Amino acid sequence: MSDWRKHLAGDEIIARLLQPERLYTAGETAVRDCAPRQAGIYAWYFDAIPAGVDASQCHRHAGWTLLYVLRAVTEEENAPVKS
Repeated sequence: MSDWRKHLAGDEIIARLLQPERLYTAGETAVRDCAPRQAGIYAWYFDAIPAGVDASQCHRHAGWTLLYVLRAVTEEENAPVKS
């Protein structure tokens, strides 16, 4: 088990990202505008690794490779801080 897995073991959110109930295809996300509509943490899995990307240490699930994780924020969280 790699260090990041030991560090995050037992975290429910991480477990849901690493063992998703459902993965959406690129076609499904294109129809949905591909951008997350709600704040949260999103994981992108790929069936084909882009050329030049070393995915040897990446997590795999059901034949897919996790290459990208995003934290989407609300407009309020993304607003500039007023001083």
